[in-house]
Amino acid sequence: MDIKKEIETVFKELGLQETNHGSFSGKWHSGGKRDIYTSYSPIDGTALGKVELSTKDDYEEIMAHLQTSYSKWSEVPGPKRGFVIKEIGDELLRKKSLLGKIVSLETGKTQVEGEGEIQEMIDIAYFATGVSRQLYGLTMTSERPEHRLSEQWIPMGIVGVISAFNFPSAVWSWNSFIAAVCGD
Repeated sequence: MDIKKEIETVFKELGLQETNHGSFSGKWHSGGKRDIYTSYSPIDGTALGKVELSTKDDYEEIMAHLQTSYSKWSEVPGPKRGFVIKEIGDELLRKKSLLGKIVSLETGKTQVEGEGEIQEMIDIAYFATGVSRQLYGLTMTSERPEHRLSEQWIPMGIVGVISAFNFPSAVWSWNSFIAAVCGD
């Protein structure tokens, strides 16, 4: 495997540059006093790419944006949130080979294992789509006849997920897609 050639192919297909910038709050951020992180292939140590690391100011802007987005997203009905996650699953399916290549290069997995990681994300996205139509509540009787007890799924807030190096996509999707359809 010619890793440098693989990297060039991936960068070209995704429109990436030598150094990539963070994207949040609907725009690309670059410059300033950001440190640069270089990602290396565990296969042979080839530099895969560079990314600017976010700053504390970036974090604060991200959190403010998430608070605004969360208040809007949590009001969207569960089935509509599920449809958004289904569209993500569909896009992952369309780009499975390319994304599998990225996982392969970054983790040292084979292409088949990299695509398996992406397939797991696709499966969880479609599972979460089904969950979005089952966000039900319960109404029960109480020991007091004038009271009714109820239970309801409600959004809890912003969710952050840290993923393991060896499963960079799958572990993230296990938590994120379900949280998203629940309104978080």
